[in-house]
Order: sequence, then structure tokens, then C-alpha cells
Amino acid sequence: MTDASSSPVAPEIPADTPRGYDLSSRERWVGRPIPTLDIVGERFARRIENGLFGILSRHVEVRPADMHIQRHALQMAALAGANLSLVSLAPLVGNGLVSVDADLFHGMVDVMYGGTGTDLPIATVPAVPRDLSPTELRILERLVRLVCADYQQAWSGIHPVEPQFLRTERLSQFAAIAGPDEVIVTASFDVRVGEVQGQIHIGVPYTALEPLHDILYASPLGETESVDDTKRRLLVQELQSADLQLVAELATATLTIEQLLTMQTGDFIELDRLPTVMASIEGVPLFECQYGTHQSHYALRVLTCLHPSGESHDH
Repeated sequence: MTDASSSPVAPEIPADTPRGYDLSSRERWVGRPIPTLDIVGERFARRIENGLFGILSRHVEVRPADMHIQRHALQMAALAGANLSLVSLAPLVGNGLVSVDADLFHGMVDVMYGGTGTDLPIATVPAVPRDLSPTELRILERLVRLVCADYQQAWSGIHPVEPQFLRTERLSQFAAIAGPDEVIVTASFDVRVGEVQGQIHIGVPYTALEPLHDILYASPLGETESVDDTKRRLLVQELQSADLQLVAELATATLTIEQLLTMQTGDFIELDRLPTVMASIEGVPLFECQYGTHQSHYALRVLTCLHPSGESHDH
């Protein structure tokens, strides 16, 4: 018979006993998914497509790629050979890192000067990137400033983030935005310009994003507002800020081809002016208006709002 006093019993630890914690451990990883950053990435991809078209005058495809959450040392190793630029993140604390794959950047430069971007020599990524020419540095700065502007717009309505270009660094040790063991959240975007393709990366220290934890993980499943509701609300905000062109046709004239061919300089085309005009967007009449001037500008006064059903509502 075994004595109960000799059986192994786990020692009782008082509730208020302090527990050991290794401050150097990397337990502070960011959970996935991060709904708000996914939305920001989608909005940024749409905006940067238009911006790059303005620079390159070529059709550009941009798609959100993987989001990497890793130590800064691993991030910098993965970006070996890329063109690195530091940006501020005001009002967030700290700096961010915008990097452009070398092949993509040099292909884009070639496209800007009339090339195809596919005739560049294929070379292995050097341990130390070559110095960029003054022209390449200006193009890179212009590209990074475009990334900053569109990234700021992508955060619009979520939280103020106003990244600003600081400088370009050739060596990765001078482009550090955190300690080697600090966690960096890097959003990557696949970019294709014809046959030229590569990635643009935006890295932000997790310490800068920590104050936005409630916003980044807003409305997870199981709470009052679902992720779909968050996306829907942000989509509504995006639509409300969209630019539309309002067109009002003041008068029309009908001519035959014979009359058109016999016209000469100084001839007049008589127009039948109506008391009211229709104002339309994309061919859809929305308002019945009077036209005139207001503070020395041509103007329309809305008389009736036309509904898509054909009904009207007088003002």
C-alpha cells in the first residue's frame, strides 16, 4: 500500500507569483489576416495603376501580392539588390521603406525612353547595387513620391497616414527602419508593364502600426460588424469621393451634309435655345436646370431632380 504522502503532487503556485518573460523573444507577431491592411492594399493597387500610366504612357497592371510579417533582418535579406527609399510615416512614429525590384525599375526606365524594357542584359543580383545615374535617381524619386501619394489616398477615411519621400539608399545597412529583430509588415505588389514585371514593396515597422491595432483588426468575425461590412463601408466612402462629369447641352442644330459642305468662315448656325436644359452624367439625365451666370461664371440652377425611374422631384 502506497502512502498518500509520498505520491507526487504539483507544487501550488500563488496567483500573485511573478512569472519569467524573455523580453528578447519574438512572441509579438502580428496575427493574420489583417482586414484593414488588405483593404488598403487593394485601394493602393487601383490608384497606382493610374499613376504609373501617367508616367509611362503604357497600360500597367498592379495586383496585391503576399503580405510578409518578418524580422527586419530577414526582410532586408529578401530585398537584396532592390532600390531602397526611406519615407516618413507621419503622424505615425518611425519611417517606412519603399523598395522597387531592380529588374522592374530598369525596365520601367527603358520603357519611359521608348524601349520595350525586354532588351536589358540579364545579370545576377550584385551583392552591392550599382550607383544610379542622376537621371535614374530623379525617376526613382518621382516613382517613390507617387507611391507615397497613392498610399496616403489608400488610407483616406481609415486613419491619417501621410508618407513623404526622405532619401534613396544604395546600401541596405543605411536603409534600416528598425532593429534587426524588430517585426516589419511588408505589403508587396505585382507590377506588369507589357513584358516587364516585378514587385514594389512597402514596409512598415509593427511598432508604428501598434497604436492602430483596433483599426487594423476592426470588425473581426463574431463581432457586431463583419469584415464584409467594413469593406462595404469603405467602398461607399470610395464611391462618394469619385469624380463625375456633369454635362448640360444648351442647344442643338440639325444640318444636312450639303449645308455642312457649303459653310464658310463667318457663317452662323442658328440655335433654338430652350428655357430649360437637361444635365446628364454618362448620358443619364439627372437634373432639369436653368442656365445663366453666377459671380461671373456660367452656372446652372437645378429646378427638378430626375430619378432613374423617370419620376421627378421639384426643388
